[in-house]
Amino acid sequence: MARATETERINVNIYIDKAVAHRLHEFARQQAMWKGRLVEAAIIEYLNKIEPRAGTT
Repeated sequence: MARATETERINVNIYIDKAVAHRLHEFARQQAMWKGRLVEAAIIEYLNKIEPRAGTT
């Protein structure tokens, strides 16, 4: 089996780093979107609870 040269090893490591960074970026973006939706849903739920009370005062 042929051994990888130092340059080939560096290239593979760079590729892996870029792939991992891209996946982490995607994951973070999805988490932010999910958390954004969660916060938005919580705000709407809170406002829906307050609105009926505001009409009675």
